[in-house]
Amino acid sequence: MVGKKFGRLTVLRLSEKTVSGTKWVCACDCGKNTSVTTSKLKSGGTKSCGCLASEMLSRRNFKHGHTAGNKFTPEYHSWASMITRCYNQKSKSYKSHGAKGVGVCDRWRNSFENFIADMGPRPPGHSLDRICNTGSYTPKNCRWATGVVQARNRSSTLFVTVGGSTKSLMEWCDIYGVKRARIRSMVEKRGMTYSAADESIAVAPATKSQCKNAKG
Repeated sequence: MVGKKFGRLTVLRLSEKTVSGTKWVCACDCGKNTSVTTSKLKSGGTKSCGCLASEMLSRRNFKHGHTAGNKFTPEYHSWASMITRCYNQKSKSYKSHGAKGVGVCDRWRNSFENFIADMGPRPPGHSLDRICNTGSYTPKNCRWATGVVQARNRSSTLFVTVGGSTKSLMEWCDIYGVKRARIRSMVEKRGMTYSAADESIAVAPATKSQCKNAKG
């Protein structure tokens, strides 16, 4: 093995023998040394000290123009974070997303370019939000939203339908100038109505139909 080259790595000497296999100290073309098992060298699983993956990621970022000063743009960060909380079990957000079955559609999971084409630039003060928070990340179920809007769209938020339009309880209270406690009481009792500005408003719990197309 000593003297052989695998990708960017040249084997220098034996490092150690472990349960996972024999490891070799290798010199990378970039100047750094790293320890790699025989199996990973021969299979091509490891071709560098890690610099190759970084360069490929960097080239991809510059390809779609979403880096600035070698930092990710807000849109790219939103895309990467979305995938992390859905598929990385080590992520703190995994238990509230991936563990609950929330995923990312194939169109977005495999392509940032598709994501930005569907979502467009992120407006200042906005972040990625799922319209139906029990659904997955798909073009039909996502939007750029402010923190206030997202706070009204939590799983604990009560949604009501007024005249065929579904909004959060807080939104309806702002629109008609009524207290949340009063409307919530009517909603929980069901079948009651509230009159405001000489207009009768039928209030009832929202259906889940808006979430059907958001699953995926």
